[in-house]
Amino acid sequence: SVVSTFNDKTAAAGKAVTVSGLAVSGAESANYSVTQPTSLTGEITAKAVTVLSLTATNKTYNGTTAAAFTGTATLSGVISGDTVSVSTSGATATFDTKDQGTSKVVTVVGVTLGGGDAGNYAVTQPTLSANIDKKNLTVSGLSGVNRTYDRTVTATFTGTASPVGKVGSENVTVNTSSASAT
Repeated sequence: SVVSTFNDKTAAAGKAVTVSGLAVSGAESANYSVTQPTSLTGEITAKAVTVLSLTATNKTYNGTTAAAFTGTATLSGVISGDTVSVSTSGATATFDTKDQGTSKVVTVVGVTLGGGDAGNYAVTQPTLSANIDKKNLTVSGLSGVNRTYDRTVTATFTGTASPVGKVGSENVTVNTSSASAT
């Protein structure tokens, strides 16, 4: 039977392939012999593994795409008996945009593999999701207007409303045109 083998199990390109067992057949085969090929090469590609057990952390809007995650990473797809570990110590995470929203895409980069068989694997960087909640603003610059008792709760206010707590120099104003005081 024909057998072909790589010189070792490690993932790499341009690896020598040894072939044995090639034979000739046919009515005239007794007149021939076959030399086994010696210059074959092939590639063992790294096996993809998936990072599990990480969770992106929700945050309040702060004008950046910076994200955080928690959990102890584990791997799915490692062949039993291989020594492969995963590390998130240098990993960072970012939201797809800085804007508020629910179930926003969080991309993690910098997850690495270690261990004696790590070179035979390629880690798929995790994609998670989390929320960016709206930032709550307060209003300054308004004051109530005094009035004489008239048995109602109707009130009015005066001043120019200013948002307090906005991020940096973002263009945010307070619209008082439809506001009412009670």
